[in-house]
Amino acid sequence: MPSYRWSAVNGGGNVVRGVMEAPDRAVVVERLQRQGQIVLRADPADRRRGLSPLHPTGPASSRATVRAETF
Repeated sequence: MPSYRWSAVNGGGNVVRGVMEAPDRAVVVERLQRQGQIVLRADPADRRRGLSPLHPTGPASSRATVRAETF
């Protein structure tokens, strides 16, 4: 299963970043939104730099694992 690097704003207004394993980007977005976060980015973890803006698409499953860091 691919991994995605993401960043979001949590309920406290802090930007948080992490890596989530999920079948696709839409699952990452849905999972973070369910946690009450505003998603800024979710890109394949194998990308180095020049991450593209978030463009969620399609329905998603709730199966995913999350690691988050607060900065």
